[in-house]
Amino acid sequence: MSMIWFRPLLPPMPPPSLSGSEGDILHPDDSQLQSVTSKWGKNYAATPEFATAKIHVLWDMFDCPIPDCYDARRIRPSLEGAFKELGYSGPVSITAYGDHKKTPEHHLQALSSTGIDLAHATLEVVNGRISDDIDEWQYNNPTPATMMIISDEADDAFSDFLPHLLQSNKYNLFLTYSFRPREMSVLVTSAEWLWDSLLAVSETRRHVLLRKCSGSSIERVGESTGMFYCKVCYSDFKHLDEFMKHLSSKKHALNGKRITDHFERSENLQLFWRHHFPERSGSRKLLSRGVMT
Repeated sequence: MSMIWFRPLLPPMPPPSLSGSEGDILHPDDSQLQSVTSKWGKNYAATPEFATAKIHVLWDMFDCPIPDCYDARRIRPSLEGAFKELGYSGPVSITAYGDHKKTPEHHLQALSSTGIDLAHATLEVVNGRISDDIDEWQYNNPTPATMMIISDEADDAFSDFLPHLLQSNKYNLFLTYSFRPREMSVLVTSAEWLWDSLLAVSETRRHVLLRKCSGSSIERVGESTGMFYCKVCYSDFKHLDEFMKHLSSKKHALNGKRITDHFERSENLQLFWRHHFPERSGSRKLLSRGVMT
């Protein structure tokens, strides 16, 4: 069965107003907005129930890429360092979703060498595939457990099912994003971070974060310990060379084109509705990342 994840078509939201002792600020500038939104993502210390429980990280590399010149081997210890600061010491699994045909191979090698799984997903399908994996992971990992979503679209893409999942199963949730949202999340979280700030948690950040690019800055890596997944073709691989060979194959290209064509047809259909039936467009849905086929 084919499914499409949609984003509601809503009129633009007016700028938020902030209340203060000197009256309301109807159109706050970035600095005024930052002073309020920075308080939304309060980080709470781990409770005994979750302190040693599993943590599963779903990382959208489209929204939160590896910074230029950053040693990708430091991603895992940076995340684990942030967790430990809050009292979480359980086993951590990480899956990195992105267009890995475009991810530098030395980054793929570095991430895999630290046990991070690599999942190839195009922009059209990434949210749908993350949703599938959330569902599968929670089925195989009963609470207490924590899941972390690294994405700028957690509310748009997952708020139709994730709140119920969290409340009914009592999972813990962490969020990370590349910029602070203008509206408070509908998702109840135990911790939130800005992506760049999260990476700087690492103990060796002074030596590895945003170093000057040079030939010597390329990561020297060990053996791959993570898995490789193609979320376009639903294929799994144990070795990077097999994974890259698949991504260059004719079969993969055909499956990618089928998804792209599906996505374009859906967009054209919605443009038609908005043009010919503007009075009804408010009840239609605007296509977001995440076509599921």
